[in-house]
Amino acid sequence: MEEISLKELIQTILRGKFIIIGITFAALVLGAVAFLLIPSRYSATANILANPITANIAGAEAELNFPHMDMDSYMELFLNTDTMRQTIEVLDLVDGNGEPLSTYALASIVTLNSTPRTNILNVSVSHRDPEMAALIANELSLQFINHVTEIYQAIAATAANVIAERIAEAEIALDIASANLREFLISSDNIDLLNAEINILTYNITNLKNELSLLYMSIDTDTRSIEALLELIADAPSTTNNPTLSTTINSRGTHTGTYNLELNLSDDISQFALNLRLTETTARRIEQTNRKDVIEENLERLEYHLQNLRATQAEEQFRYDNIIRHQSIAESTLIMYVQQYNQALMIEASNLGNLNIKIITEAAEPTESYNRNAILFGGISGAFGLFVGVLIVLFMHYWKHEAGNV
Repeated sequence: MEEISLKELIQTILRGKFIIIGITFAALVLGAVAFLLIPSRYSATANILANPITANIAGAEAELNFPHMDMDSYMELFLNTDTMRQTIEVLDLVDGNGEPLSTYALASIVTLNSTPRTNILNVSVSHRDPEMAALIANELSLQFINHVTEIYQAIAATAANVIAERIAEAEIALDIASANLREFLISSDNIDLLNAEINILTYNITNLKNELSLLYMSIDTDTRSIEALLELIADAPSTTNNPTLSTTINSRGTHTGTYNLELNLSDDISQFALNLRLTETTARRIEQTNRKDVIEENLERLEYHLQNLRATQAEEQFRYDNIIRHQSIAESTLIMYVQQYNQALMIEASNLGNLNIKIITEAAEPTESYNRNAILFGGISGAFGLFVGVLIVLFMHYWKHEAGNV
């Protein structure tokens, strides 16, 4: 295969310059026709500042709380069917057949993107009518804000209704707890009176025990005195005349306190004094023993009564504490539900969408179409025609050269 030099190549192109010019001109004419036939499209962009939304009802279950809104959530919600439908209705958008524009068709001309590391959402709409492109972009942005607001209002309204039912239940529970408390205060033993009676009994029992302790000591002292006196009397010289002490024991085994003392007069005064002291000490011990028996019997009765009172007081205190606990729980539950209800109403009335999402730049009507640039269109057409013309000229030269060789 013979190589073509650069000079020969340039000469070949120059010889076919009229062909190249003609093809280039034809390409320019075709490009101009295409430019005139292609409909113009305009792009309008609105900028939205979409701050994240976090709204919760304190203490409420997860199903009563609100979804967290961030940029990803906003971009998913923006092309929501409700937003599209409302925009179509407000602007009365129709297709080529005069029918209402479908939400799919509207979504196909909308482009969403967010500015990196910001909360700015860019809404671009492509349309043949520059005015309509701006109207759609602005209306979509407005309907999006309304849609987010309605979402939170609907969730808040649902939560408020659920919490209102719980408030009614909590009020019933509180009424029952209050009725139980009133019934308890009317029908049960007064705990304060029981405590007062227990204190009095405890005081009396303590006094009796103290008295009993003193009696034990006195009886023990008299017993030792009697033993000592008996030893003294036994060691003394016997006489013909000895005192005789007689006592009477009743059927219960206790001393009756009746004493018969028979003394035979004697010159032994000392012996007589010992017997007299023995008689007095024995009588006193009998009296103290009887007193001790009475106190012990009273102590047993009072301690039994005190035990019963304490059991009653513990039972009544337990019932009272249980009723108060249920009433306190019912009151705190009611207060919590009322607070949650008020929070739900505040969220419903606060228009969170309008508060957190703002249109910072409305879409302006574009003045130039993005798909019809005469200079660019002509440049591309001319370059394409020139390229095709050169190829044709070179191909014709090659064809003639090969035919000559044959």
